Amino acid sequence: MAATSKPLSFLPHIEYAVTRKQQKLPQLPAQSSYIDSHCHLDMEAYQQDLDQVLTRAKQANIVNIITIGIDLASSVKAVELAVRYPGIFATIGIHPHDVENIGFSDYDLLQKLYDKSPEQIKAVGEIGLDYFKNYTDHRIQRRHFARQLELANSCGFLSSSITATPIPTATIF
Repeated sequence: MAATSKPLSFLPHIEYAVTRKQQKLPQLPAQSSYIDSHCHLDMEAYQQDLDQVLTRAKQANIVNIITIGIDLASSVKAVELAVRYPGIFATIGIHPHDVENIGFSDYDLLQKLYDKSPEQIKAVGEIGLDYFKNYTDHRIQRRHFARQLELANSCGFLSSSITATPIPTATIF
């Protein structure tokens, strides 16, 4: 396998390594379009040339972009971007590394954010459990993850088949 490193043509701020076998890659039809399902357009790297980044994404047939909230401030910014730019959508949430820095009342603010712009918000995220780096105590992460699942449910993002199966309290707390 040969590895090459090259900048993404529409996101020059990021370099990535591509590892692939020496074979011909499949050709997609010219009319193919794409969705970038996870990016952070609110971050500092995009502040100077966001319009140009979005233009290059469009030229690369990226028709929708989902920008991810990782804390309260970035969730607000993600929604602002989704309101401002057609084709951009947002998620709202608190990354597991940051949950110990918020109170449960902050979820009320996220709920209000959703209630104000439900068409632009497509999910609750970036949420979950992150035990790899251990920045936040696992019990705290589990409590906040349960609260964020409640938020996702109140926003209508969870199906009844998921919410119909109770999670034992002992495993959450």
